[in-house]
Amino acid sequence: MSIVLLYFLAVWPSNPSLAQEEPGPEAAAFLERVTALDQQGKIEDALKLLDQGLAKYKEADYDRFFTLNYKFVLLSRLNRLEEAAKVGEEKANIIRSPKQALSVAEVYLKMHNHEKALDWIGKSVERGLQSYSVFKATIYEPLRGRKSFTALVETVKRRSGLGSPAPSFQRTGLSGKKMSLDDYRGKVVLLDFWATFCGPCLQEMPHLKKCYEEYKGEGFEIIGFSEDQDRGRLAAYLKKNGITWENVLCPKGESDETVRLYKVVNIPASFLIDRDGIVRHVNLAGEELEKAIEDLLSRRE
Repeated sequence: MSIVLLYFLAVWPSNPSLAQEEPGPEAAAFLERVTALDQQGKIEDALKLLDQGLAKYKEADYDRFFTLNYKFVLLSRLNRLEEAAKVGEEKANIIRSPKQALSVAEVYLKMHNHEKALDWIGKSVERGLQSYSVFKATIYEPLRGRKSFTALVETVKRRSGLGSPAPSFQRTGLSGKKMSLDDYRGKVVLLDFWATFCGPCLQEMPHLKKCYEEYKGEGFEIIGFSEDQDRGRLAAYLKKNGITWENVLCPKGESDETVRLYKVVNIPASFLIDRDGIVRHVNLAGEELEKAIEDLLSRRE
């Protein structure tokens, strides 16, 4: 496991100044030593070294977060769930994102501690969770039918606007083109909130490009909302990777008008809108996204 993968295990908040943080040079070098032990199969030695790091990195900052994060991964792999839960709670209180809270909830589910799991799912919802589809995973099966769990899922569904008209906007793309969501009525539209500094966003980009090239002729469009602050960096990335759909620069992050309109807290975030302008899916990726696009395109006006 490389330091790059460890970085991807974090969740990218919508605030770009926070999202671009990473371990300092000393902590990064330290975590590379942990990685080397891990790759050699010396997991216990890696855990001992991580504990030394935690004794040193006492501040609730990124050095401590990424050290905790690696320990969480190793403990989970060893099925030492009680220890993993304790570490997970601490790191979820350093980066207070929905997905960090969910990672703790899932450890408690593995421990069959459903009350603690519900507590952390509630924290995830409070922190702005938008993707209700995560609850389709088998691990959440023991909670189905419980009123408290159903209420949390319904809260996320309402927040994401599923089944409701997509909020309209008027923006100017990087190309200078002025556009409104109303201009796309009659097409299936994906609104993609992302940034070039967001690892998970970049991982999904090749698949978005594939979907765009495959379905554009059938009435599929993408509008990107990039939270990059550097217009040149964004333009260079789009050109290098052959991304031709319109992108809007949103350097204010969470303060951007459209980001706020869609209540985006963490990126990547996406909203798939049908031909009538109704939000039908939120935060789909990979094959799930492709199937949803095909389904909506097959529903003719």
